[in-house]
Amino acid sequence: QDCSSIKGLTLPPAAHSLFNGGLTSGEAPYMSFSDISAYPALDLLARSGVKAMVCVPLAVGDRTWGYLCLDDCGKNRCWSDADIQLIQLVSSIISGALLRNETQEQLVRMSAIVESSPQYITYVDLQGNFQYANQGVEPILGYSPEELCAGNMSMIFNETVLDWIYNSII
Repeated sequence: QDCSSIKGLTLPPAAHSLFNGGLTSGEAPYMSFSDISAYPALDLLARSGVKAMVCVPLAVGDRTWGYLCLDDCGKNRCWSDADIQLIQLVSSIISGALLRNETQEQLVRMSAIVESSPQYITYVDLQGNFQYANQGVEPILGYSPEELCAGNMSMIFNETVLDWIYNSII
């Protein structure tokens, strides 16, 4: 049966309480409905031809981002353990991708802040070689980030300061 009428469907608030109660409480890793018509809050789905549905949360960090829901428009069905495990696996893959995307966006924002800082910010490895320098190094130290990263701390510190850095910090 064609269930295209449920595309973009917004569930009523009563339906959300069914999902939120079981899924976000951490009590159940999934919620399945073998007969949608038995749940008045899901009447809109039933009228659209959905017979059975299973939902698994999409978790990003410690919060629920959304739900992965699959439905059967052909018949009422009991979802097998294998069905649910597969859907949970797909949910965990999607959740991981969402988390990586959020982390990447956060890194881009933080990188932009560091790069645009008027203060000089550098990263030095344990041997004293510059691995990163932002644009703030040039007006303060007189070296471009590329020039600084081609050298080490001896470019900007004398022997006394270098000894102190190596003995106290590194």
